[in-house]
Amino acid sequence: MSKEQYNGLWADAFQTEPISEKLMRSPWFFFYVQFYLRFKESTDSNYDLQELKEIGKQGKTPHS
Repeated sequence: MSKEQYNGLWADAFQTEPISEKLMRSPWFFFYVQFYLRFKESTDSNYDLQELKEIGKQGKTPHS
């Protein structure tokens, strides 16, 4: 799956199930927000997948 296909899949998911009061009461809300923030970060900024993989191997986060 290409980066564009992956981002399109997530964009569709977030449009299908936008944040709502019902979703905020869900036990999955925290995970939804985590994925949404990662999605926004990856689509709004210019990031390099290989660089992120290397950061992950080192046990760091992109902002540390």
